This record gives sequence, C-alpha cells and structure tokens, in this order.
Amino acid sequence: MRIILRALFILIVLFSFDVLPSYAQAPVIIAKPGPITLHLDATGNYQVQLSDVATITGDYNSVTLSPASFTCNDVGPQTIIVNASNTTSIDPVSKLNYPYGLVCDAAGNIYVADAGNNQIKKVTPAGIVSIFAGSGSIGSADGTGAAASFDRPWGLTMDAQHNIFVADAGNSKIREITPSGKVSTVAGNGNKGSDDGAALSATFNNPAGIAVDAAGNLYIVDSDNNKIRKISTNGVVSTFAGNGNFSSLDGNGTAAGFYNPHGIAINNGTGYLYVADGNNRIRMISPTADVTTFAGFNSGNNDGAGTAASFYFPISIAIDAPGNLYVADNSNNQVRKVDVAGFVTTIAGNGAQGSIDATGKNARFNGPTGIALDPFGNLYVTDAPDDKIRKITPALVVSTLQLAGSSGTNTESASKAIDVLVASQPVITSTYNNVTVKVYPGCDPILPDYTAFATASDNCQAGNISFTQSPVAGIPLTAGTPVPVTLTATDASGATADVTFTVNAVSSGEQLVSFTSNPEIFSGSNVKLEPVINGDVVAYQWSPAAGLSDVTAKNPVASPSATTTYTLTATTSAGCQVSANVTVTVIGQIVIPNIFTPNGDGINDFWSIAHISDYPRCTIDVFSRGGRLVFHSTGYSKPWEGTYNGNSLPTGAYYYIIDLKDGRQKLSGQVTIIR
Repeated sequence: MRIILRALFILIVLFSFDVLPSYAQAPVIIAKPGPITLHLDATGNYQVQLSDVATITGDYNSVTLSPASFTCNDVGPQTIIVNASNTTSIDPVSKLNYPYGLVCDAAGNIYVADAGNNQIKKVTPAGIVSIFAGSGSIGSADGTGAAASFDRPWGLTMDAQHNIFVADAGNSKIREITPSGKVSTVAGNGNKGSDDGAALSATFNNPAGIAVDAAGNLYIVDSDNNKIRKISTNGVVSTFAGNGNFSSLDGNGTAAGFYNPHGIAINNGTGYLYVADGNNRIRMISPTADVTTFAGFNSGNNDGAGTAASFYFPISIAIDAPGNLYVADNSNNQVRKVDVAGFVTTIAGNGAQGSIDATGKNARFNGPTGIALDPFGNLYVTDAPDDKIRKITPALVVSTLQLAGSSGTNTESASKAIDVLVASQPVITSTYNNVTVKVYPGCDPILPDYTAFATASDNCQAGNISFTQSPVAGIPLTAGTPVPVTLTATDASGATADVTFTVNAVSSGEQLVSFTSNPEIFSGSNVKLEPVINGDVVAYQWSPAAGLSDVTAKNPVASPSATTTYTLTATTSAGCQVSANVTVTVIGQIVIPNIFTPNGDGINDFWSIAHISDYPRCTIDVFSRGGRLVFHSTGYSKPWEGTYNGNSLPTGAYYYIIDLKDGRQKLSGQVTIIR
C-alpha cells in the first residue's frame, strides 16, 4: 500500500507540472437551496464554513464570510455576506507550478523550490515574486541566476552565510546557490545510485529533503535509496543512517531502516536530526546515528503522545528554536505539531481536502507539501497541488499569500447575501436504550410517561425546555408487541432534538413483590422490612402506617407495639400495582419472679413467668439446694405451684434453668418459696 501511495504521489507531482490554466474565470457565488439552518454547537458557537451556505465556480484565491461566526446572541434570522475574489498577477513569474520545499531568511523573504517550473523563486514579505535561480528549462547547468538549470528541485535549506542548498531530485544532485544567485553542484554525478565517496563522484536517487548543521555539514534524505546521507565540509559523501531496504527498523546507522523518507530538520542545539518517514512516522537520529521512532506508528490522524499518535504520509518538517517540530501531514491535509516530549497535536486543517482560509482546524489544505518557519514565528506551507503558499501565524490564523510580479496584479470579485437561520440546540441527556417492561401476574401494564424523567441541556436556552412523547403515556401494552416511542425536546427558540427507542412488554412468571419470611421482634425493638422486588418499581406504599418509619420507602423500619400485618403495594413504571403482606410478630420480654407465696390465699400462689407462653418449646427445670430436680416442664402452660410429687415443698431458695429454645443462652437463677 505504501509503495502504491508513493507512486501515486510522484505521478501527481509530474502531472501537476503541466496542469496550468491558460486564463482565469471570474468567481460566481451560488447559494445553497434554503432554508439554511445553522445549529450552534454545545458551547453556543458556530464557525461558518463556505460549504454551509454556498458553492463557488470559476477561479478564486480568497474567500471571506461576514459574519464568520455566530453565538447565542444571534439566534434567529441572519444574513451572511460571501465575498470571493481572484487576484492574478500580470507577470507570469509569480505563477507557481507545484511549489515544493521552501526556506526563509532573516529578513522574512521566502525561497521556494518551484518544482514544476524547475526554478528557485524568491518571495518578499510584500508578496513580490522574482526568479532567484533557474532558467525554467530542465537541465543541470551551473551558472548565475537564470543561466543555471534544475530538474524538479525539491528540498531547500539555508546555512548561516545565507547560502541555499537544493535537493535537485530529477538530477540526483545537491546544488548550492550563493546569496548573489550563483549556482554550483555540491555533490552527485547525475547518475542514480547510492555510491559514497568524493562529493562529485557520489550518486543519489531522488534526493528529497536537506538540512545543514551549524558546522556546515549537509544531511540529505536520499528518498528512493531509503537512506540518510551526509556530506561533510571536506566534500565526502557517506551513508549516515539506513540500510537501503524498505523498513521501519530502529537501530544505529546502517542497522536502521527507512521507508521512502522525505523531509528532514536538524536541532542545532542538540545535533539531533528528525526525518519525515514514509512509514507514517517521525524518526529521530542522534549525533552518533542512533535511529529511533519519535512519533507516529500507523496511518491515521490521531493526536497523542509518541507512537500513540498517527500520520498519513508526513512529507516535510520544520523546527523552531525550543525544538518543537511542525509537520506537513500530506495525505491528512493537516499541519501537525510535535513538541519536545513527542506529543502530537493538530494545529491547522480539519482533514478535508480544500483551500479555505480560517483559524486552526477550521482551515483546509490540499496536500500540504513543504513547510518552513520565518524569524517571526510564522509558518509557511506549500499547498503544492493548488500552486499556493499558505501562511499560519502564531495565533494559527491561516491565509493564502497573494503573489505578484513586478508588473502588478488584476483582481476579479463577486459578492452575495445569503439568508440563514441561526438555531440553538437542545440535547437530550437522558439515556434511552430499548426498554423491556415485564408483565407480572395480576398486572396490566401501560406505556409509562418518559417525559416525567427526561433531562436535557441546551447551548442557549437553559431551563426552558419542554418534552413531548409519541405515542402518549397511558396506552395499554401487550406482551410480544413492541411499541416505538419518540421523545422530543423543544427549547424556547423552537429548536428540537429527538430520541427514539422501543418499549417491549415481556411476560414474567415471577411475582413482582414478595417476602421470604415473617420477622419476629421483642417488644420495644425494631426490624427493617426487606421485600423481594423483581421489577422496575418506581413507587412503594405501606399500610397501616402505625409503627413504620416511612410508608413510601422500599425498606422502612418497623417497630410495632403489637403483632402487625403490613401490606406493601408496589407500582412499576408501566403502571402495574401488586400487593403482598408481611407479618411482624412482637414477642414480650421474659420476666422471671424471684419469689412467690404458694399459701392458698389467692395472692402470688403460682410462679408466674410473664410472656413465657410465647415460647411453647421452652423447657423449665427447678432444683433443690441439694441438686434434686423438683420441677420440669416443656412449655409452661400450667405455672408451678411450689410442689413436688403433689406435696408442698418447704420454704427456701430453689435454683432454676430455663431454655427458651430460640438459640439464646439459657436463663438461670434463684426463686424463693415463702409460705
């Protein structure tokens, strides 16, 4: 796939050299069919794009939209004025033909490798274009200015003495241009190959990128050889990195591999080189030729740290003083930034192919190719297929340079007023997946009112949102018959948002509400009631209310003074109501007297134990002081009257043991008989 993309790129380059319009057509603005509604985004803003409101035929190199953005203050009818103009130079020198690499000098002049015209052109800060070197005809002649010739010059770099070095791709040579415009051959004998050695005897194969270090050594991206070559200041060419094979292997020097690399930049503070590799990666090469992957891994346009980010045919690189990289990401139609830590962000271009001037990601590029920084922090990018140079300010404002020759320019323009409606935008924030409503025994479900629980946000009309439901709540639901439901949120401006889901009624054999047991408590204590719920219950109602902490809670605390049966009625979201009962048994506290007087006077004649009847399984044993069992009873239906075998026991203290048979510790103590 990469080889195919690489071949297509070269074909596009070669074809583009011949595709030059012979004349310009005046721009014509055609409004899109109305009504045109522009919905503000979640932050209450909208950045207008040309494609939102109009198309333009004919030739144009500048488009303005007024206003170019809207806020919540603009909700309602508005008018956008679209202006398009085509400024062309009377002087054909200003016409670029597939501009590739560029470099800026200290004064802000731009030098462009005008590859299709086989020339190096100079562009002043005012946009005046002149031929710096090259006759325009294909050739490899050395000479001054137009006496020299090139064949598809690509990469450019400039040394501290303002000499420009050119990767002359078609000639497989490296050329030098002095500040006075004198062109000479630095390296390459003109044959395609990868021979190292004396500069003028060495060979290259489609050199694309070039960089110069502080000492004057040149580093060449020898693209079709998959190598990084070095030309030392003493005129010797060597292979600095790359084994010549297509690969992305990291390693030292010729142990590493590249894949049709193109752009290159050098950090003169650290001596590190950075290469835009055709395998969608930015490679880093240390001064000792250690090659590592700095950013990118697979094709894509993900921002992120290091190899978590992705590029799509990054083709050239520029570097600023702190060491941040700027990448012309060709097939993504974007300009990316890689900071010194390797974190990648997109600073310009939304990824769509085009030529729209705007700020940051609202702009559009068409195959950005070359990239360079001027001394004032401005980036310049060659949109090669469109024959344009684009400027990106430090504030990320993208504009197209208006180029002119010394003979001046001609401008044709058009303007059109287009009516639009600026609308706010409600967003339903509730989550509505397809809903299943269970049908329980004794339950007749109806469609719930989902508007009662709906929530929404609005970018402009917060708090003024109403909801409607279709079909309306209350219609009967039938098991096995799905019902599609649409909720619509409408804000104060009339803007709407919809969400649609399906309600399915499904029969269930489970009881909606039940209890696993009836609890028992001691008098004066309490218990939390724990119903078993098998559905989407939305309301609870208990009765009677006596002794309950909350009659509408799922799990109220019950503290009745006497045994009480409570009824829970549960209501589902589908309107079903099912009831179930639970009984809370209140057990009195055991009270054991320590004395009784069985003398037949009818007062305290029996050992009466309060609430012992609540424990029908209990056992009661009474022993004399000598340890003889004088009384035994299972249950205590008949109180002890102080006898043993029908005879009255003597006055005195007796020892008892009571086992309630409820898991608690046995009760023991003394009871005294007094006569």
